[in-house]
Amino acid sequence: MPVRGNHLEKWRVLRTIGEGAQGRCKLVERKSDGELAVRKQVDWYTKINSSPLEAIILNDVLPPSRRVVKLITFWFTPSPRNDDYLIELFEYCRGGDLKHAVTQYGRLSEDFIWHCFIQIAEALDVVHNAGSQLVVHRDVKPDNIFLEQKYRHAAPWPNLKLGDFGAATLKPHTEAMLMRCWQGPELPHHSTAGDIWGLGAIIHWMGYRRPPITPRPARFSQKEWESQPAARRPTLLPNSYSLELNDCMMECLRWDPRDRISSHELVKRLKRDRHGKRR
Repeated sequence: MPVRGNHLEKWRVLRTIGEGAQGRCKLVERKSDGELAVRKQVDWYTKINSSPLEAIILNDVLPPSRRVVKLITFWFTPSPRNDDYLIELFEYCRGGDLKHAVTQYGRLSEDFIWHCFIQIAEALDVVHNAGSQLVVHRDVKPDNIFLEQKYRHAAPWPNLKLGDFGAATLKPHTEAMLMRCWQGPELPHHSTAGDIWGLGAIIHWMGYRRPPITPRPARFSQKEWESQPAARRPTLLPNSYSLELNDCMMECLRWDPRDRISSHELVKRLKRDRHGKRR
């Protein structure tokens, strides 16, 4: 159950590490033993019976998994507006998020892309199939994939975790949320198939540093264009990557969500095809 009150005195703020649509994240250190964690202050959130849905999903619905960022604890603290802020503490992933971890590098090795593809697919398999209820993440993008250790542009690769369940839902059919450029052409509708599109879009981004959105026509703003299904035209990865990697990516980026591969079948195919890749 949530604890009301101010528990911030137990933790020392080291620095701000991110700010998104829901709130701000700071790196904090526990004063008693030096343990690091990420403190997320959430300004808006969905509640069920006075508990935040994100905490319910991570604590009660999903099993513990190495593929999902761990929620350490949470509590509410009063705000000047008389609405309670939600404060959540998450495990700290020292490698940061995938978007910032690889931005400084040029071409990413195929081995690393396979590694990410498999581990993110495993995370979605947990989210979609391993819990007491089906969970739809709704915000699968490079910013929400976290690395346990720093990416060094050479193997061994760091372990990856899926995080930020602030937009997640227990509804199997819902509406898309937040960053539309990572959503499938069925938007505003969203489902587990939309999460799979998001994964395919991440792989496309790893090859091109952009999601599968075509250049914006002059008559549209960027936001308007990203809301158009016609903006989504995935292209194959550069010729330096294998046909098998392309095939698996395109299974995630099928236009009709009913035709997309499930997370469970994707994990099996990726593990099989990684070792049988062809040029």
